[in-house]
Amino acid sequence: MKVIVAKTAGFCWGVKRAMDAVLEASVRRDGRAVQTLGPLIHNPQALELIGRRGVAVAEGPDQVQSGTVVIRAHGIPIQDLRGLKERQARGELKIVNATCPEVAKVHNKIKKWSPKGYFTVILGSHGHFSRSGNGGAPRYAFIHGNWALGNGNPGGAECGVDEELSVLFESGCYADYTFPSAPHPSQPPIVNQIFWPTGDLQQRRAYDHGAAARVGERRHDRILMVEGPLALGLHPRPRIEAAAITAHDPGTPERVARWARQGIGIKGRPEWVFVKVHTHGAPEPQAESLLGAPGQALHQALQRYNDGQR
Repeated sequence: MKVIVAKTAGFCWGVKRAMDAVLEASVRRDGRAVQTLGPLIHNPQALELIGRRGVAVAEGPDQVQSGTVVIRAHGIPIQDLRGLKERQARGELKIVNATCPEVAKVHNKIKKWSPKGYFTVILGSHGHFSRSGNGGAPRYAFIHGNWALGNGNPGGAECGVDEELSVLFESGCYADYTFPSAPHPSQPPIVNQIFWPTGDLQQRRAYDHGAAARVGERRHDRILMVEGPLALGLHPRPRIEAAAITAHDPGTPERVARWARQGIGIKGRPEWVFVKVHTHGAPEPQAESLLGAPGQALHQALQRYNDGQR
């Protein structure tokens, strides 16, 4: 058998740059911890290699220990980077920024155009999951079609899997974003919360009971439930407000304010408010509400909350 290796086989230059940075940091550790913030790249063999070099993976900024932290090739949110720089200024950390320069160009373009009312659409490959640093296992979030999560529909319609929350967790799911579903009967009694399900995970509707998510607490055996706002809307007509964006009910400043008033967040950080909205794709009848003037108006309304305080 003849094997021909392409001239350009191997890492792209941005990934090679990141690998070189973390391997050099592992050599110059001077007895201090070396870690990456999230998986450095999407390559399980490479992640295994740097793991053998003693490089740990911090899943979030709050898990970064004193020492050297390497920023992954696809970058991190600006607020996370600011927090790390504050720790670096106090002498707790040394930051090695291995963000791919090509990725940084995209970040800079978004930063330039977002304040002008433009919004970002990212087109990626189907099935290109994010991966954890623990052997490159897939990591994903989930929304159940027809709200049938955990066999929650009457009569077991459209699901049939009682232990679905366990199945999702074991396959790499970290959070579910199915709800709210009211007035559908699958709606759990817990509303406007981010919570850990505490029901029997082997039984249907294990999400009917839960404990509110708190700062610094993490459950390592179950997924997190992230609900969108559920409220009573009176304009333009009385209805249940479940944060669906449609052609007949586009995202308006009034709706944005109503979503924010529900105060969905994490215990211990009252200034954080999470708002999950949803659509059903962008078929022609709905496209204008998402990609046209109503969609732009929605993003402009969101800007008033983008001052780091509200």
